[in-house]
Amino acid sequence: MSRTPDKEFSAEPSILVTVDGQELRLSDEVFYMPSRPQAHQLVRSYFDISTPFFQFLHLGTVTSLVESLYQQVAEQQAAREAISQSQITLLLMIFAAATFDDTGETSSTNSGGESFLEAAQRRLQKESGAPSLDSVQARLVECLHLLSTRHANEVYSKFGTTVALIITLGLHRRRRPGGYKSEIGAVEHECRKRAFWAAYVLDRYLSVMGGRPRTLQDFDTDQDFPARVHDDELTFEGTKPRDGQFDYWPVSAPIALLKYILYDE
Repeated sequence: MSRTPDKEFSAEPSILVTVDGQELRLSDEVFYMPSRPQAHQLVRSYFDISTPFFQFLHLGTVTSLVESLYQQVAEQQAAREAISQSQITLLLMIFAAATFDDTGETSSTNSGGESFLEAAQRRLQKESGAPSLDSVQARLVECLHLLSTRHANEVYSKFGTTVALIITLGLHRRRRPGGYKSEIGAVEHECRKRAFWAAYVLDRYLSVMGGRPRTLQDFDTDQDFPARVHDDELTFEGTKPRDGQFDYWPVSAPIALLKYILYDE
């Protein structure tokens, strides 16, 4: 996920408001954001409930976004200096998905999952400027969340927009060997691949369930499969293997499924 704030929002005033130096509110919303501990718990809940195959986000990057969001409150920074609009939208989508699926104490925030979802959707509708990986990720979270909450019909149109952004960003194409080292880093390079292949399988699923033609065609695609690595093995420079041996099944299962879909139809 890109950490560079969107340029089209650089001239806007702060998009965050604090009350009594504690509670955090988006300036164009009436509800309050969860506290920092609640936000981290929602992120952990989201990663716990998402299946291994559809885990296209990077835990360390999302955790850093939460820290950036709340750190600026303590330092009274302008929101645009720490986190972009599309990154806030992504966090809102994650909060929405985690709140709907989490039955524990963390779901009792100042606003429910519907508030997070509606706020994120309003931001997606107002999105302008160049597309970003953060926006694609937010839309994928939205599509999967709507599927899980029985809003399948709404997913078809939203997924079409997501695919258009994927093509515009070139996520369906392989980047030249070693190119990420001087451009976007290994983490974002891997997240680009994860996002595309998650969309690819979702496209197949929607096609089968709805009896509609697929949007992503094999002859347009030469993207590599995601690497068989855990999130804590990825750094900006590359892959840092864990010490000792461990079970690769959680990261191998999605690759096996992709190969089955592509080669064993």
